[in-house]
Amino acid sequence: TGALRRRPALRWLLEEHHTVRGRGIWVLQKSLVAKASTALAAGGRLVYATCSVDRRENEGVAEAFEESAGVDFEMWTFPEGTPGAREAPRWRHCRQMLPHVHSTDGFFMARWRRE
Repeated sequence: TGALRRRPALRWLLEEHHTVRGRGIWVLQKSLVAKASTALAAGGRLVYATCSVDRRENEGVAEAFEESAGVDFEMWTFPEGTPGAREAPRWRHCRQMLPHVHSTDGFFMARWRRE
């Protein structure tokens, strides 16, 4: 969904784009983040990024990871003033770039550090 600004015709393909073997692509993304997190040593950093503005692919995947990761991971926040950085304490480790705000495609990023 992040590239709709440049390719508006993609909106008609979203249903196909958002499925992998009949499941929402965010199901696969949740699995990938969980598997990637197991490869990190203490102090390792995990970045989850999409070129999407879809909440299910972005905040939904980040929330699912945080629920399953427990205390092993902490939020790796962005410095204050970072373009697209969230101000709410719950989302300070996330960044959302929006076409109508940042004159770019839509992007999302969430970051964590393994303790």
